[in-house]
Amino acid sequence: MDKRSDLEERIQNGEAYLATLQPNDSKYEPVKMRINKLREELNKISNVATSGHFRLNLATSLGSEGNRQTSTVCPTIGQSNAQTSAHLPLPHWIDPRPDLKEDTALWTALLELAHEYDDEICAVLNGFRCGGTRLKFGESRWVLRPDIDPTGRIAWESQAAYDEMKEKYLKEWFGVLGAMLDELTKRWPYKPAEQLVVKKEQPIQMSMGF
Repeated sequence: MDKRSDLEERIQNGEAYLATLQPNDSKYEPVKMRINKLREELNKISNVATSGHFRLNLATSLGSEGNRQTSTVCPTIGQSNAQTSAHLPLPHWIDPRPDLKEDTALWTALLELAHEYDDEICAVLNGFRCGGTRLKFGESRWVLRPDIDPTGRIAWESQAAYDEMKEKYLKEWFGVLGAMLDELTKRWPYKPAEQLVVKKEQPIQMSMGF
């Protein structure tokens, strides 16, 4: 068994075990953290995500009514969608780009927050992250900003490409997303001189008017 297959099997077994635990079980968080570590290793092997395939991945993820709990794996550089589709899918609330280390903790927090509200927006945000979207601090809160790579291999090909997808997939969620970014800023304010460490918070109730 190669390393990829071994990791996929261990992740699958871990997910099955996690499903038997309650969130308040003392074993729940350690098991979840271990699964996340294994996924990071798997993503490193895959050298994840090229935005050259991002449009198809996002459309496929959002268009599959029966598969809203998992997202398309960010395609491996040099591989086709047909090849990557056989890989173990990641839950939407797992950062699909742990290789972007500077804000992976923030993205994990945002995706978990989105998942608490609605898995569809969680899937949308997961897709944007897969394409190379960052969390940057704006005038008063965290905001989404695209990394640009003209080759389209590791990030968005252009600002225009990002704007097109934002208009198509994020526009209807602007109100909710704004509330989530406000909440993210409250929980994890901008600390330029410190490493951001995500703490486990209690779920919150989200609404369009939040």
